[in-house]
Amino acid sequence: MRGLHKQFRIVACMVATSMLFACAGGTTSVDMGGDGAETGGDLRVTDTDDPYNCGGPYSEAELDEAWAHFRTASGRGSVEAEAGDWSTFVEHWGNLFTEDVTYHDHIVGIMHGREAVKTWMAGWMRLPPFDTEMVFDMEWVLMDYERGWVNYKLWNRMRDPGDGSLHQVALFTNLRYGGNNQWCYEEDIYNPEEMTTMVMAWTAAKAAVARGGNTTEAR
Repeated sequence: MRGLHKQFRIVACMVATSMLFACAGGTTSVDMGGDGAETGGDLRVTDTDDPYNCGGPYSEAELDEAWAHFRTASGRGSVEAEAGDWSTFVEHWGNLFTEDVTYHDHIVGIMHGREAVKTWMAGWMRLPPFDTEMVFDMEWVLMDYERGWVNYKLWNRMRDPGDGSLHQVALFTNLRYGGNNQWCYEEDIYNPEEMTTMVMAWTAAKAAVARGGNTTEAR
C-alpha cells in the first residue's frame, strides 16, 4: 500500500505543480487579450472578439501538409515518445509552434511563447506515471480550411496495468495554423478532475495486480 499512496501523492502534486507554475509564470486567464489581437486583415474570421486569429489565408494543400508534418514530428506515437525520451520529444514538438505561440491548458492556464510551452511540457512529461505509462490515440480530426484550424479528439490512455482494464481520458484540441509549418495557437480542452481520477484508478489497478489480489475492486 505504501507504493499506492506514493502514486496518489504524485498525482496530487502533479496538479498542484501545474497550478503553481501558472501562478509563478504569469500564465493566467487574464492574459486573454494578449499580443495576438490583430487579425492581420484576414477577413475569413468575422468573430472580432477572438484575439487569437493567426492570419492567412492558407490553401487547403498547405494546411494538409502542415497537419501531416505535425502528426509526424510532434511525437504522437513517435519512437522517442514510446521510449520515454521526453527531452527529444519536447524539442521536436515545441519547434512546431511559432515563437509567439499562445497555448491554453485547462490546468495551467494560458502560456505565451514557445520556450514557456517547452518548459511546461518538459516538466509535465517527467512526472511519473506519465513519463513511461501514458500513450496517445487520436480518434478523429476535423479540418477547418476556412479558418486554418485543425480540431481533433485525442485519448490520453494509460498502458494496461496488468488486468486488461482500460484507463483513459478524452482531450479535445483546437490547433490554429500560423504558416511555415508552425502553429500559433493551441487549446487543450479536458476535465482535470477526470484526469486525476483516471490515474488514481489505474494506479490502484496496477497495485492490485502486483499484490495478486482481486483487481476488480481496484478499478
